Amino acid sequence: KVIKMKYDIANEEFEKFDIIFEIVEVLNELAREDAINCSCGSNKICINLKEDNIELLCQECGIHSKLPANVDTLDMLEEIDFFTLK
Repeated sequence: KVIKMKYDIANEEFEKFDIIFEIVEVLNELAREDAINCSCGSNKICINLKEDNIELLCQECGIHSKLPANVDTLDMLEEIDFFTLK
């Protein structure tokens, strides 16, 4: 049972990593299209990966936005054409 439990945990972590990877892919695509910016007007946005969220940080003014690392966030990002940090 211990081995199965470790396998289940590994699968759960892999699924979370997969979602994070997909979110980062969408964010990178938006960035390539110059479709991510800050309300200050800057497009110098840093992406920080955390355990349960992805943080977008404006390198000019410091405004940040935390996106939960989940399927809802992925779905939302796939439906938008532009993202502004506020």
